[in-house]
Formats: sequence, C-alpha cells, structure tokens
Amino acid sequence: MSNNNFFVLIWLAVAAGFVIFFFYALFASRHLKLRTNYGVWISMFAFLFVGVIITYVQQKNVTTSIQADQQIIPKQLEIKQINQSEIIMTWNTDKATFQSVRYKTEGRDWFFAFDEKMTQTTSTHQVRIKNLQKDKKYVFVIISGKNEFTTYNGSEISVIIK
Repeated sequence: MSNNNFFVLIWLAVAAGFVIFFFYALFASRHLKLRTNYGVWISMFAFLFVGVIITYVQQKNVTTSIQADQQIIPKQLEIKQINQSEIIMTWNTDKATFQSVRYKTEGRDWFFAFDEKMTQTTSTHQVRIKNLQKDKKYVFVIISGKNEFTTYNGSEISVIIK
C-alpha cells in the first residue's frame, strides 16, 4: 500500500470516529435526556488531534522523500543516433537506481525501453531504442524510481530521427 493510500485510510478512520462520537453525544444529550459525558467530547478532540499529528508526520515524510529523490535526477544526458532507426541514450545519477525510458512519436502510443543493466542498480545508465522511423520526432520521459523527467536543462527531451 502506498503512503498516500495509507494516509487516506487513516484520515477516513479519524473522520468516522469523530462523526460517530459527535452523533452519539448529540443523541445522548437530546433524546435520552442524559448529560453528555465529557469523555465523549474529549475523545472527539483526541481523534482530531491524532489526525493533525498524522498529517504533520505524513507531510514531513513526503518532504524527506522528495529531497532523497534529488539524487536520482538525470545528469550528463546524451542521445546518440546510431543509424536511421536506432539511438542510444546515456545519463548518470548520483545514486544507483533502476531506470527506464518511455517514448513516443506524435499520434502513437507510449513505448518503454529499459536500462541495459536492468538486472542491477547502477548510477550510469544506457538505453538502446531500436525500430525508430526516419524523419519523425520522438519525445522521451526518463523514469527514475517514482519520478518522471520530461525535460533536461529546461528543454523537452526529444530527437528527430534523420
């Protein structure tokens, strides 16, 4: 289960507990002519407090994950055309990871190509892409862990096959 799904489930549990205690307190005080127990109100606010703490911890973890992923940003990207239908993409990352590339040309679906060292994590990546069509522009997305990089140095990652 991803962190976001876990976060949503926790908040749903907190919200459900809060609503149940609220309606119990409302029902008990109005229909049963009972004085509302302070414990019910304390429990409601405890659920709310737990939700706030969970949100804080979750946001801190997300920030930490984003900072850790800075080590897998592609660097020194090179795209070399080998022949009229094949290219090799190479790049480096600061941290050894598994990498892949998603690519397409206009009007076509996405295709995937994988790092040639796909059986091991490495910080030097090379992807060979074959069967490309001449005079077509191809757009690339480098997939690094959970991140996708559509640009390199502020420009779209693309090439026109000549």
